[in-house]
Amino acid sequence: MGRVKLKIKRLENSSSRQVTYSKRKAGILKKAKELSILCDIDLLLIMFAPNSKATICVGDRSNIEKVIERFAQVSPQERAKRKLESLEALKKTFKKLDHDVNIQEFLGPSCWADPDKINNIDHIRAMEQSLKESLNRIQAHKENFGKQLISVDCNGQFQNDMHLPLGLGYAQGASSVSWLHDTDCQQLMLPQDANLISQRNVRCSSDTGLPDYPAYFNTDKQTEANELVPDESLHGFSPNACFRLQLGAQFHYQTYGHTLLNERMFKPEVDHSLQEHTLDYQVNHFETPGPGYDASFQNWASTSGNCEVAIYDERSYTQLFSAISNGEDLGPFVRRAFVSGRPESLLSSLRHFSRSKESEIEEVCKAHYQDFIRAVDDLRSLLKDVDSLKSALDDSNTALQSAAGPLLAALDSYLEARAVADNLSAALDAAQLCSRLFAHLARANEHLEADHLYLALRAVAAAERDYLPSTTHPTIRRMLLRLIPAVRAHAERKISKEFSDWMVQIRVASRHLGQIAIGRASAARQREEELRARQRQAEEQGLLRSSSVTSTPAFRDNTYSLRVEEDDDWAGDDADDLAAAAAAAASSEGSTPGLDLTPLYRAYHIHKTLSLEERFRRYYFENRKLQLTSDFQVSSLTPFLESHQTFFAQIAGFFIVEDRILRTGGGLIARPDVDALWETAVNKMVSVLEDQFSRMQTANHLLLIKDYVSLFGVTLHRYRYAVDPLLNVLSKHRDKYHDLLLSDCRRQVSEALDADKFAQMVMKKEYEYSMNVLSFQIQTSDITPAFPYVAPFSSSVPDLCRISRSFIEDSVSFMSHGGQLDIYPIVKKYLERLLIEVVDGSIVRLIDSGGLGVSQAMQVAANMAVLERACEFLFRHAAQLSGIPLRNAEKGRREFPLKKSRDATERLLLGLLRNKIDDFMMLTDSISWLGESPPPNGNEYTNEVIIYLETLVSTAQQILPINVLWRVLQGVLSHICDKIIGLFMSDAVKRFNSNAVFGIDIDLKMFESFTENQSHVFYDSDDSSANELKLALLEARQLVNLLMSNNPENFLNAVIRERSYNKLDYKKVVTITEKFRESSDRLFGTFGTRGAKQNPKQKSLDALIKRLKDAS
Repeated sequence: MGRVKLKIKRLENSSSRQVTYSKRKAGILKKAKELSILCDIDLLLIMFAPNSKATICVGDRSNIEKVIERFAQVSPQERAKRKLESLEALKKTFKKLDHDVNIQEFLGPSCWADPDKINNIDHIRAMEQSLKESLNRIQAHKENFGKQLISVDCNGQFQNDMHLPLGLGYAQGASSVSWLHDTDCQQLMLPQDANLISQRNVRCSSDTGLPDYPAYFNTDKQTEANELVPDESLHGFSPNACFRLQLGAQFHYQTYGHTLLNERMFKPEVDHSLQEHTLDYQVNHFETPGPGYDASFQNWASTSGNCEVAIYDERSYTQLFSAISNGEDLGPFVRRAFVSGRPESLLSSLRHFSRSKESEIEEVCKAHYQDFIRAVDDLRSLLKDVDSLKSALDDSNTALQSAAGPLLAALDSYLEARAVADNLSAALDAAQLCSRLFAHLARANEHLEADHLYLALRAVAAAERDYLPSTTHPTIRRMLLRLIPAVRAHAERKISKEFSDWMVQIRVASRHLGQIAIGRASAARQREEELRARQRQAEEQGLLRSSSVTSTPAFRDNTYSLRVEEDDDWAGDDADDLAAAAAAAASSEGSTPGLDLTPLYRAYHIHKTLSLEERFRRYYFENRKLQLTSDFQVSSLTPFLESHQTFFAQIAGFFIVEDRILRTGGGLIARPDVDALWETAVNKMVSVLEDQFSRMQTANHLLLIKDYVSLFGVTLHRYRYAVDPLLNVLSKHRDKYHDLLLSDCRRQVSEALDADKFAQMVMKKEYEYSMNVLSFQIQTSDITPAFPYVAPFSSSVPDLCRISRSFIEDSVSFMSHGGQLDIYPIVKKYLERLLIEVVDGSIVRLIDSGGLGVSQAMQVAANMAVLERACEFLFRHAAQLSGIPLRNAEKGRREFPLKKSRDATERLLLGLLRNKIDDFMMLTDSISWLGESPPPNGNEYTNEVIIYLETLVSTAQQILPINVLWRVLQGVLSHICDKIIGLFMSDAVKRFNSNAVFGIDIDLKMFESFTENQSHVFYDSDDSSANELKLALLEARQLVNLLMSNNPENFLNAVIRERSYNKLDYKKVVTITEKFRESSDRLFGTFGTRGAKQNPKQKSLDALIKRLKDAS
């Protein structure tokens, strides 16, 4: 069904309105855009759809705000003026078009305007006949006008021969006059003379409401009548009113030419006002009659002054002339005249109108009579020329026909032969073209059958380029136009299917490739660790063999030399990874698909040949992105500890493949696209690791995943992928890992301490000695002892060393390969936390539990000495594992991390020994403080204490270090000294004499002798000796010496006191000396010795007591 033209009216159906708007909107927008571009204008078009949706069109150089602002700045007057100008221009255009249409209709299809178009004798004959008919009609009109021509004279004469015929124009409904200069410089009014100046408008004043009356030369045009004034505008006229024609000045006007084409109109520049009820026209003091009842100008008077003519119903008069001019029905006017009883007035007006029109016709005839005569003469001369032209054309046509006949026959035969030759040549060319084309297409078919898609597409492209434009046979052309796209579509489908199959296979191959690459990275790391282990072992053996200080630095300087020649096969090129993956796939006998990028490159090359390169790039990128997204999915059914290797191997293989394609794919994927995929993968891996690490509560699991992640990072770092975010995740969870590791170690330490009986460990085999002693470097001698070997430590010491060493290795393993070069400070910090918080805290809790005896406490103290050497080994071991030279790790003397537990152990041991001494000191109750004679062998408790101390020293010197044993003995002797001082100050001792002091002196000598006997034990010690042990008894010795002195008052001498009594406190001296009495000072002894001389020692002692009390 064809298109139907819509009527321009509102569509009733809302859907139709919307559809019509949508269809026709595009054309308006297109035209607006073209107008904006072609004319370089500011343009803003706003349309509202039937659904009230706005459509805005803005020009290329326009701005909505600026256009609206510019439109708002136009004043309302300017907008109205532009509208009026547009309407006037439109009216003029319509008038001109109407005029042109009338001219074209008049001319018709004739050739009068362009005689060159005449090409036929019949046409010329028709024109001749038309001219003859026109000439006859003109002659008839001429004769008719000549008969009706009546000379018109103006009988009304005015002063200076001024003629004023006054008539009403049929178009304007008012009088039209012409003005001409007289010889006396007066104005002469003539009826419608085309050779004179144009008529002037007679403008009426506002109170009369009469219209203007313009006149034209061209009688074919009519001016539009002005609007009639309201009925009320002429109510002031009376039936007897008259016109007064007044002219107060002369006007000089331009004259027009004698042609009818001059249509210029001039309006008078003075106002001719009509007074109320009268119209005054002053012309050289003459008065003219108005067009009232009598229209004959024979009745005009030539009197000086004003002339008045009665006017009957001016409004009806104007309407009558308008009706006559418009060809309307005059019946209403006739009935009105008879009803009013004055038909004569109507008849007079009609006669006057008829005479005015007759005069106009006569003037036209007079003006154009000569023109008609000249036109007739011109037509007659044209007719003669046409006859001569007709004869010449007949002769020429006859000669041409006779001369051109044979030539045309020969031309026809030549053209026929030429057409046959052209057809044969075209047939031969077409046959050759078809032969070459079919041979070319046969090769394309062979390529298609052999699955050589690229060669087939090249053949098809050559056929399209070389043969299709020159193939004119419609059947072959249609065949080519149908088959060429079909071949391309077939190639695209086939290669797309191969690419889809490759996309499925590449996932498995990528996972296998990732596992191979990460495995090679793990092997390289293992070789590196083995190399470092050999270096550490050589360094340790060198340290053990070195006997001088000078040989050690030289060995250490050569320990950490790089051996890169062993890792040259792992230099960062993916060729080895791909080769290893291919070898593994070949060895697996097809169970694992190999990595083959040929299908991808082939698909890309085929799409490039099809000019679909960009689409294939996008398709490849989107599919690989979807594959990567699916690789990110972590199964909730399988623990991450079991699936993390597959997870990271899949991603590693994916990006190894992408790096290979980036470097060898010929622009298939760009570096920004690979970076975007890697950034997405890194963000997802970071979120997965953070989530999984937050759930894990086992340090070993964290370490396993961290090791594989670090291997993943090392593998992809070789391919220039940024793995810092992954390493940052590992660093972020470093504290959590060590907290979990410390928790495990705390449990293991507690179990080891609980299982230890704190007895010396017996080793029966050499491997036990090597495993428990040499491996931690806690041996006291380089000579291998005889077995069974009784170690100076208990079984918990090697257990604690193993736990600490395992902690160091796990910490170094977690910290290494994490992007941080110097990891020793961090490992050292966590090692100190282990030793201080875990080991030291556990030992302190064990000691505070109070379940240890003297022998066990002594063994714990011995263990602490061994652990002090073990701590040195642990710090060196951490430095070695961290890759720090020992000379750098040994700089600075570090504090013993188990100091609290060591001090607590010594305090416990000393406290237990003091308690034992206190048990022996209970034997002091048997001391006789006021005995008659001193005990010859000292007091009883002394022997018991010395026997116990000797037994203690003989046992402790086998397990305790010399310095610890010295500190323990010093503490015990100090406690004995304090106990002896306490005996003198005890409330139980009220008095004692010199015999008791002599007994205590013997006890002290026995203790001092004991210390001297132990000098061989502390011979090798630099900070302890027998003399220093005696200092523990110095306070008691100075007190006994003071009591045994003959002149105790010397204590008051500062020099003597500083030299001999510097350990004594004067308060204790006062308390003890008050209790001292000589042996002769017995109870009631003063009665027997009354009057005898006082003992000088006692006197000095009393003076000492008195002086000390006064000083206090």
